[in-house]
Amino acid sequence: MTEKIFYKDPEKYTDKAKIIYLKEGKEFSVLLDRTIFYPEGGGQPSDRGIIKGENFVIRVTNVKEEKDGIWHYGILEGEKPNLYTDVFLEIDWRLRREYSQEHSAQHLFSAVIEKRFGYETTGFQILEDHTKIEIPFFGDLNLSHIFEAEEETNNLIMEGLPILVYWKDEKTRIVEIPSIDVNPCGGIHVKNTKEIGLFKVLKVYRKNAQFWRIEFIAGSRILKRLEKREKEYEYIKQRLGDPEILPAIDRLLEKLSNLEKENKKYKDDIITFESEKLLEESFETLGGKVLLKRIDKEINDLRFLGQKLSQHVSFYFLINRNKQLIMGRKENFPKEKWEEVIFEISQRGYKGKEGELFYQGIVERDENLLEFLKELLTKH
Repeated sequence: MTEKIFYKDPEKYTDKAKIIYLKEGKEFSVLLDRTIFYPEGGGQPSDRGIIKGENFVIRVTNVKEEKDGIWHYGILEGEKPNLYTDVFLEIDWRLRREYSQEHSAQHLFSAVIEKRFGYETTGFQILEDHTKIEIPFFGDLNLSHIFEAEEETNNLIMEGLPILVYWKDEKTRIVEIPSIDVNPCGGIHVKNTKEIGLFKVLKVYRKNAQFWRIEFIAGSRILKRLEKREKEYEYIKQRLGDPEILPAIDRLLEKLSNLEKENKKYKDDIITFESEKLLEESFETLGGKVLLKRIDKEINDLRFLGQKLSQHVSFYFLINRNKQLIMGRKENFPKEKWEEVIFEISQRGYKGKEGELFYQGIVERDENLLEFLKELLTKH
């Protein structure tokens, strides 16, 4: 088994160890006799970092605890190491700190919302740029409760409460914030709530009928987000050419709305013109005027064309090179002919919307389809 140095000294970011087993596959993996790398578990991701030997480096991307010990997975650079090789370990301490802040913030916030409002946390996960918890609650969550809890969490952070970690027995590790929270937990935490820094709720939404989800960030992630937003702000300001972003965005949106209206009008004019040209290819049948056409347009444009054509023909059938089709009829078009067309496209693997007066979908085979339909519709 692997000795868990990450529990004995969570702030030990470098160490020495020995490779006792290794495997090659999609990722190179090693089993060590001791490690400072925390393995993923309980909602907290694993540490990342490097394992370095004399002629190689393993860039560790994931760490998992298995029955035989803790395996370190990553990318091998250099020579393949030998068994029992001595190695140097170094974890990404900034990432470790980030995860510790998020995890400790979760304990604090979850304790506050349960004690104050009775919302129990049943799920927790630290993700790449935020952390989420899940709360079983069938009704509408009172959002004011969540933001009151956010404020109280920040107040408790500033109080500098100790975060105690100890073993209740050989298998049960306890994380305690005195007078606030006591929970079994296998994760890595900061030693004092002040080390969390700040706490901010990002989103509150219903996951499904049974659960609500709350997303948040804490500590260094807040600074990262602020830096990212500042860069985005400067970029937007530069692109808009105006230091006053909100009025500039309003003007831009108004201009965009006007352009969309103009574009819709131009598109409508084009569709009207095209439909008038297509009508020149329509032909008379006993059921009225009919148009059959293969046309190189997307399905949405075919639908707009169909709407225009439906005012002038009793039946239309349009299909594109992707075998997508629309067809429609007026109520005076013979129903038996409509059903014969439906039978034919169903024989060709039709899938899509079906209605009394309109079909839109796709066929698997369209060879000689228009020729067949013309013969069918002109047959007395």
